[in-house]
Amino acid sequence: MRTIRGLFCCLLACVFAAPFPLPRDADAANSPAEAITTEELRQHPYMELGNGDRTIPRNQTEADSLNSRPWNSLITEALLRDREAVAFRQEVIPPEVLSEVLRVLTPNVSLSNWRVVVIRETPTRLRLLESMQEAYRRLGREQWARAMERWKVAPVLLAFCMPTAMKPFDGLAPEVVRPMALIELGVGVQGLMVAGRAHGLETHWIASALLLKNEIRTILEIPDDYELVFFGVLGYPSEEVKREFPPTKEICFADKWNKPLDDEK
Repeated sequence: MRTIRGLFCCLLACVFAAPFPLPRDADAANSPAEAITTEELRQHPYMELGNGDRTIPRNQTEADSLNSRPWNSLITEALLRDREAVAFRQEVIPPEVLSEVLRVLTPNVSLSNWRVVVIRETPTRLRLLESMQEAYRRLGREQWARAMERWKVAPVLLAFCMPTAMKPFDGLAPEVVRPMALIELGVGVQGLMVAGRAHGLETHWIASALLLKNEIRTILEIPDDYELVFFGVLGYPSEEVKREFPPTKEICFADKWNKPLDDEK
């Protein structure tokens, strides 16, 4: 996997789709007068968040060439990898590798300006994990506390945070924007996971950390207008467990709810 690191990190910066205005009916969809123009796209709030011309026409020959390249299957393989890291080696991630992996997060911070604290210094990591252990024990969760021992040798912890108060976006109320922003953050996390695999890195996400937001906030000095939404470990795995995925037909329907897909995989 390390030999394909350049391909992954250049190509896995997934861009979250903005809610562009849609035609109101089928007739409008077929009417050129109703179609949104390139200039209108440039003026859309999502496009204005970046610099330069964001509406670059896609050459079909180029698209066909890209679609035929072998990295397509490699990306799918990385996404469907049926192993999860449950322990890590005490091995530092080279700064240039970490920087390259984190870079795939940058296209996915448009809706909420979420941030991630990358915890690399050993004293801070140990202080944070030991504080979490103490908090778990106060909650009567001894097994969770013991699990923290596994993460103490991992080189990096990641704390993803979102604003506590969302702002309206393109006429959408904050309560509508928030789930969209969470999806945007999830796209970034998924890209990080796959980009990491190109370098032999794996992640392990600690959902129970969300019970300890105050402890984590204090140690990492997270401001009051941000809150923890995702917390995990990044490093070189020393132990993994096999995962099983549901068949596609259990989670995807054809055209209507509960109508089976033809694909039975």
